[in-house]
Amino acid sequence: MAWSGGTDLDLPVRSFSKDRDINKIIFTDGFADSWNIPKSDLRRENVIWLVYGNTSFKPICGKVIYISEKQLQSMQEIYNSQNLSHANANNYEYEK
Repeated sequence: MAWSGGTDLDLPVRSFSKDRDINKIIFTDGFADSWNIPKSDLRRENVIWLVYGNTSFKPICGKVIYISEKQLQSMQEIYNSQNLSHANANNYEYEK
């Protein structure tokens, strides 16, 4: 049996609050076996999918924002620089 992905995308959508005003964001590569994708009863769920590396991912619910490898690397660089700045600020406070 060939492995094609293992992420369960149905479970996180079902785990969200049913309150439509609550943000529901899933960050994934979008690779999942057919039995793990959201089922038709979730069609009306308001979910934002941030998907990297798989532009063929088309979920049954929500909106998809595709992220390229370059965008992902750029976000990582921003995150790293912010954490470095924060760490340096904390070290400065401890040295006083």
